[in-house]
Amino acid sequence: AKGQDNLGVMYETGQGVKKDYAQAWKWYSKSAIQGFYGAQKRLGSLYSKGLGIKQSDELAVKWYLKAAKQNDAWSQQQLGYMYLNGEGIEQDYEQAKYWLKKSAALDDLNAMANMGWMHHKGLGMPVDLAKALSWYSKAALKNDAWAQHKVGFFYDEGMGVGRSFKTARQWYLKAAAQGNKNSMFNLGLMYENGDGIKVDLLESEKWFKKSAEKGYGDATKALERVRQKMLSL
Repeated sequence: AKGQDNLGVMYETGQGVKKDYAQAWKWYSKSAIQGFYGAQKRLGSLYSKGLGIKQSDELAVKWYLKAAKQNDAWSQQQLGYMYLNGEGIEQDYEQAKYWLKKSAALDDLNAMANMGWMHHKGLGMPVDLAKALSWYSKAALKNDAWAQHKVGFFYDEGMGVGRSFKTARQWYLKAAAQGNKNSMFNLGLMYENGDGIKVDLLESEKWFKKSAEKGYGDATKALERVRQKMLSL
């Protein structure tokens, strides 16, 4: 089964052979039916993306579940996410929480971040900002950019924690260094408004420009606004 899975990986990634998703699907299927979790999760991924086979969230769920039951953290996270959003299966926050917690216990960053999101938005549980921040922080400390942005935002707004512009800026800088456009935008605001730092319109312009280049909606207007302020100095 492992050998068949390896062949599937070769065809999926184009290692030593021409990339061929249909062949990858064929070899993953042979391996997955024999119970190999690696092939099961990769087969789930092919169904999820519609590579080499007709896209099917339902079949993605079926194979993720098989791998998740064998304690594969990535499959548990995918399954939790699909329950959370009702993709390929009826939305079920209890099941989402069950699988995300299992995955998070195995150190999956996306699972930690999604647990934070569930507590943050009160999905299947009461809103608990302190618990949300705790989960976001776990993922942020392991370098998840989206979670780093969330931790920055919580400190920026004083949500579930005492407000600290300094701590917010530190987390925004970490997320921005990984290309998070929301953090870039918020850094622009901090330098424009002097939140915990001296007003610095040049620095503000720099961050709004970076955010705009990444396609953040409000950044272009903000860039124009800061440039107008600079002209009127």
